[in-house]
Amino acid sequence: MNRFKARPGIDVNNHCYSWGEVAKQSEAVAKALEGRDGEYVSLFGYRSIEAYTGIFGIILAGKAYTPLNPRFPAERNRKMLAASRARQMVLTPECIDGFRSVAGSAENLLVICHGGKSLFDGLDTEFPNHQFLFTDPVQDEAIVLKPLSVDPDSLKPVYLLFTSGSTGEPKGVSVNGKNLKFYLNYTLNRYGISEFDRMSQMFDLTFDLSVHDIFLAATSGACLCVVPERSLMGPAKFIREKELTLWFSVPAVVMFMSKMRMLKPDAFPSLRYSLFCGEALPARSAELWQKAASNSVIENLYGPTEATIAFTNYRWDSETSPDQSVNGVVPIGTAFEGLETAVLKTDGSWAETGEQGELLLSGDQVTDGYFHNPELTGEKFIRLDGQKRWYRSGDLVEEDSNGCICYLGRMDDQIQVRGHRVELQEIDQALREASGTELAISIPVPGEGGNIDSIAGYVQLTESDGLKQSILETCKKSLADYMVPSDLRFIDSFPLNSNGKIDRNELINRYQKNR
Repeated sequence: MNRFKARPGIDVNNHCYSWGEVAKQSEAVAKALEGRDGEYVSLFGYRSIEAYTGIFGIILAGKAYTPLNPRFPAERNRKMLAASRARQMVLTPECIDGFRSVAGSAENLLVICHGGKSLFDGLDTEFPNHQFLFTDPVQDEAIVLKPLSVDPDSLKPVYLLFTSGSTGEPKGVSVNGKNLKFYLNYTLNRYGISEFDRMSQMFDLTFDLSVHDIFLAATSGACLCVVPERSLMGPAKFIREKELTLWFSVPAVVMFMSKMRMLKPDAFPSLRYSLFCGEALPARSAELWQKAASNSVIENLYGPTEATIAFTNYRWDSETSPDQSVNGVVPIGTAFEGLETAVLKTDGSWAETGEQGELLLSGDQVTDGYFHNPELTGEKFIRLDGQKRWYRSGDLVEEDSNGCICYLGRMDDQIQVRGHRVELQEIDQALREASGTELAISIPVPGEGGNIDSIAGYVQLTESDGLKQSILETCKKSLADYMVPSDLRFIDSFPLNSNGKIDRNELINRYQKNR
């Protein structure tokens, strides 16, 4: 990091901090954590310089960070904090109110208030059952800046994140040095990232895609450019003003930018790579983005938290990719070099080319399992073909004759309607084509006894006379009758979850309330 000392490090909240300044703030956190027991340190921060240097400080102290999120319900943060078993917390100024919502139920914590004591005035007397330390940036100009390195052979945890669980309880996933280093080495080499790059940072710290941005910037010396909250769904101006070279977001951002007419031809000439991950990437979105970022290579990445950020990639080609897309969705491609994928049919046999099944992942990026949950770990992390260990992704895919994997949806999004197997993603594509907008989605409508008896659709359009009927009539031309939505709702904007993805479950809940 010494080599990058004077280089732009983190550009956030209208201020650009050099890597030297970042290192000093990080060292202050590391110093406060010296000699403390426990592997995991809770981080209560939200996309601020204190949050990012809090992460680096925790890592420099040889510990793993486990983030909370001020946008989560207090009860979820309380559960995550308790499940992590962290005895220390790095708290940043923007999350003081969030801390108040969890502090009462937490056991004795050492709270490292990062950002200057005056910003946390009175917090230590308000919560006498916790201990408080206050950091100040290290001022010694001669300090040797420690590099933020990840040991490729280390099985020590680097971060612990919690994903949604089917039981309603968060599932912890701990990622170790070996898992993360494999990912960083591959992506650094593939995209040729250097200190001259300027990378976007769109994600909440509780979303594992944030790890991609933060750690690639810190290990390469690139500048991490944090997109302001107000621009998260419309970052066109930010991309141009910051002259970003590397873009990374969920595909929903493209859909919203298209809706706001931000994807004009050659709008983003500085971008050299544009990466999308986190949900299915519509081919139409890739086409629109390619025209707006004509100098950029577009790649669709795929991977669950349990397999360290992303595991497969597919490079978009305007000539051939539209024909390779299934249901209008860009393929997820092939595994990173050194990793393996396989497709398992429901009868337990391996799928042949063109057969559908569950995607399995194997290799150094696959984590050890769920945090203190051996039962669920045994269910999702399995051994087949002798000793090879696989993660069952729950994603429905098929592989073509070239070994390219096409994503078909979640296994749990495959529903039965009147005895027929239906993929919601196929209906999504029909709605998009019929409505002329990427902002269209289908949901199952439960009937009596919990069985699915019909499909409903949502589109982000202004309702007008005859539009509903026109869309549904168009769907009838490409869908079997049992797949055609029986109802269509118009919506001003789609609900998003904390990771910026369209929240299908919230739409189901809304529909049920307003039937």
